[in-house]
Amino acid sequence: MDTAERIFQLLDKSGMEQKKFAELIGSTDKIVSKWRTSGLKSYRKYLPQIAEVLNTTVDYLLSGDENFQLCGGLSRLF
Repeated sequence: MDTAERIFQLLDKSGMEQKKFAELIGSTDKIVSKWRTSGLKSYRKYLPQIAEVLNTTVDYLLSGDENFQLCGGLSRLF
């Protein structure tokens, strides 16, 4: 699974609308839609905001390593 797939897996799991997500990270729903459908990778500059909104870490989004997911608001590092 790549970074974009992890982003959208977490977004879908959260139940948040794509438009609201885009607003919270400072982007537009059209741009976010392009990340999902065309593989546009401009999400990279938004990774800190994406991680915050989706309650995870940039490290998790990039690597998929579950040791970097947030747990109760704190990053788990084992």
